[in-house]
Amino acid sequence: MVRGQAADLSTRPAEASFSDAARSVMTQCGVEPERVVAMISDADHRGARPMETPALAADVAPHLMPGQGCTATGAACGYSGAAGALMTLSLAASLTQSSGQPSFALTVQDPVQRHLALFLAPSSPAA
Repeated sequence: MVRGQAADLSTRPAEASFSDAARSVMTQCGVEPERVVAMISDADHRGARPMETPALAADVAPHLMPGQGCTATGAACGYSGAAGALMTLSLAASLTQSSGQPSFALTVQDPVQRHLALFLAPSSPAA
C-alpha cells in the first residue's frame, strides 16, 4: 500500500486504509479477527508511526491490547535500516510458529509505503 502523503504530515487526505488491506487479507485467508495473536511493526518514536499499529489492531482485532498484542521493534531497537523490516517479519513468523496462531508483521518506517504480512501456521495433515 502506498500512502497519498507522508505519514508525518499533520493533514492527510482520505485514502485506502491499512485496515481495509488487513481485513481483505484476513478474509482471503479465512482468519477470524479473534485468532490474531499479535501485530508486530517496525515503528519507532517518530511522528504518527507508533500509533498506526494500535489503531489497526483496534479496528481489525480489538482484543489485542496496545501494550501486549502490539509490539514496535523500532521503539526497542532504534532505527536499523532494512534489517528492521526483516526483524519484524522474523518475529511475527516465529510467534506464529510457536503459538500456532496468526500474526501480522507491519512495516511503517517509510513515510509513504506501508506493508503488511499475515503469517499463518501450517495446516495439520488430516488424520
